[in-house]
Formats: sequence, structure tokens, C-alpha cells
Amino acid sequence: MESQMIDTFIKRLQFEFEEGSVQVKILKDINGLLEREFKLTSKRGQEKTIPLWIATELVKQGYAKLKDNFIELSELHDVLKKEGETHALQSIDKDFYLKVREQLRFLKKIDSSTANQSFEKIEALIRDILSMRLFKLLKIASQTRNSRDFTEHMTKEERILFQELSSLCIQWKDNLFSLD
Repeated sequence: MESQMIDTFIKRLQFEFEEGSVQVKILKDINGLLEREFKLTSKRGQEKTIPLWIATELVKQGYAKLKDNFIELSELHDVLKKEGETHALQSIDKDFYLKVREQLRFLKKIDSSTANQSFEKIEALIRDILSMRLFKLLKIASQTRNSRDFTEHMTKEERILFQELSSLCIQWKDNLFSLD
């Protein structure tokens, strides 16, 4: 798979994630808000399940607050700790990268020192987590021809990368020792 195909795959995952539902708490009355063909009427204090793309707009405009959609710093520290304690790839939320990406986008839009500090902490943690997981993916991809047994704890993004790495490693090894 070419890098353009990987890019398309990740954009499709992002689109599907944004179309997915999240819980919000309504902070102000909303009367017939229309956004991309989506009409919403809600009273202050209500909790609603709505698509993420609508929730993001409502939060930006001060109409709602996301409920439990973001990954806490403590959770990121736990993921990093678990990844560091073993050579095996650890299980993480299937939408882990998408949630962190959305969280970073959200924090980037907020103009406050607290948001900037949170952004920097999350970004540093996610870089460490990515490095550890990428190292493990490359190690597994280079050591095996049967990759199906190793994908259980991978996210969709990691699976597509892993398939490509495995294919490249096999091709490289085969060509390196080809006697033709």
C-alpha cells in the first residue's frame, strides 16, 4: 500500500470517528440549531448523544460540554507505563489515536495557558507511546510471516501500518537472499 492509500485510510477512519456518537451536556438552550442538515433542540442541563462533529461545534460555541470523550492524562501515563513494562504490544482503546488527535485539536483552539500546558503534556506522552508501539510493531513485523496472530492488540491505524511493514520485511528478506 502506498503512503497515499494509508493517508486515505486514516482520513476515512477520522471521518467515521467524527460521524460516531458522543455524549454531551447542554449548557445553554438550543432552539433549532441547523448545521450540515442537523437540527437540534435542547434545554440547558439535558444530556444528549449526538455526532462528534456537531458536539465539537456546540462546544466551540459554548452550547455544550463533552462528557468523557477525552483521554485523561492519567490514562496516557498508564498506557505509557504498561507499554514500557513488557515487550508485548498492550491493548488500547480501538479509537485511542483518534480520541487523542481530537483532544489535541480541541486544546489547540483554546487560548489559555492551562490548555497549552495540557496540549504539551499530551503531545509528549503520545510521542513516547507512539515510539514504543512503533518499535514493537516493527519488531513483530520483521520476525514473522504470519501476522494474523499478532494484530489482536492493535488499533486499525496500527494494523494497516503493520501489514505494510510485514510485507516490506518479507520482500526485503526474500530479495536479500535471492539466488536468482
